[in-house]
Amino acid sequence: MKAPGLLLLAGVLTVSAADVPKAEAKDFGDLIRGLSSESFQDREKATNDLWEAGPDALESLREASGSEDPEKALRAAAVLEKIELRITPETPGAILELIREYRRATQEQKPNVLNQLKRMKAYYQVLKLYSMEPPEVRAEMIPSVRGVAIAGARQAIAAGEQEDALALLRMSANEPNDLMALACAYRSMGRLGEGAENPPPPDNVPTEVWEITLLRAKGEIAAAAKLAEESQQTVLLAGLKVLLGDPTLWL
Repeated sequence: MKAPGLLLLAGVLTVSAADVPKAEAKDFGDLIRGLSSESFQDREKATNDLWEAGPDALESLREASGSEDPEKALRAAAVLEKIELRITPETPGAILELIREYRRATQEQKPNVLNQLKRMKAYYQVLKLYSMEPPEVRAEMIPSVRGVAIAGARQAIAAGEQEDALALLRMSANEPNDLMALACAYRSMGRLGEGAENPPPPDNVPTEVWEITLLRAKGEIAAAAKLAEESQQTVLLAGLKVLLGDPTLWL
């Protein structure tokens, strides 16, 4: 009983389980201080250098965005948003314009902008913009992001970018198919093997729901059903009992 998206995702999950060495932490103190330099040229250079540094500079930028110095805070926040949205100097102008349009759009217009970004395969930007909305807005926009994470994850895995695939699936993990796809991705990457520590649950996903999903991904259906029953996850329990040959609760 796998959704088509999960089957397609599983078809490209043939990655190595080898550990990736952690990069050494970098010091961006000089560049952060440069954001409030008296020289405009120095401020611009620090801004661009931090942008080019990418995700490595996120922690420093988050701290600087709360600075009491308005110039430093504004520049840090602008670079932070670019990096979080994965906007680079090579990002197509059409995608940049759609992101700007999304910022100006009304709630009724936003789904249309997201659909245009989807057609351009800007999957990460779609999910990131969606994740930055308050919960009540996200609830109304679910149809606009359904299937985006799995499509983006397949693309990322095909390009050898396994961590990007996980990030995409974690951003949309409140959707049941995406949560199951995430667990399957961890399994296929060798991170749910014997003795391996379970990956942490995605944001806003209850721990017991995540543990049930991981058990199902590992093929431990009976154990998953037992945990679902103990934690009163009735909908999950009904689906698991179907897999065990008992459709009564589902019906």
